[in-house]
Amino acid sequence: MLVSYAGLRGLAGKLQCAEASETGSGYAASLPCLEEEPPLRYLRAVPWTPAGAGSGSPERFGALHDRKPGGAIAAEALLRFAVGGGSVERWAVDILYTILGLQQGTKPILEDGIPAPDGSAQVDDGILKADDSSELDWKYDRLTTETDMPYFAYPYADLWKEALAGHLVRCAYSRGLALPLSASGPTGWRRWRPYRTTATRTRTNRRKRRFGCWPSAVSARPGA
Repeated sequence: MLVSYAGLRGLAGKLQCAEASETGSGYAASLPCLEEEPPLRYLRAVPWTPAGAGSGSPERFGALHDRKPGGAIAAEALLRFAVGGGSVERWAVDILYTILGLQQGTKPILEDGIPAPDGSAQVDDGILKADDSSELDWKYDRLTTETDMPYFAYPYADLWKEALAGHLVRCAYSRGLALPLSASGPTGWRRWRPYRTTATRTRTNRRKRRFGCWPSAVSARPGA
């Protein structure tokens, strides 16, 4: 099994797909593991368009909406190609670039950012700061409180991490495999055993629903 995030450009023709040019930001909807979440903002994508809908056509998951939620559909978010006894799983979205860009920005901060059109966030104050490089959209990524105060409502980077991890867990589980994960922990821990206590039962069930399998398919060891 091969998983790629907006890559494999040299294989598009061999997999009977046409590669579109790289796109800017947009919103991905109906993603595997995150069907109940709102469309997720992405920062870069390289869509593929399958040549047809015959027996060799890939499975298609999710949709990329251009520029805004509910906008024109640019492509599918994920394509699954059956190749021999395995598969190629190609995301159109560059998920790793998107996570990093949402958390840290995509460029150096050399000037003031663009303030909110409604005047609720004046970031153009002559002081260079992290807010000046925000990759979120003032209009589409905010909701308002009961007192009419706008705020950024969606943890896009965290949700993309869940989409990535959930997809990998499902891929492994579908083949009867466990997916090892490494995590850091306090000094002296022999092993991190999640999902074992009563306090974690609710989180366990939530992850089961999201990943499509029992969390026991995931093993973890601190400091690995």
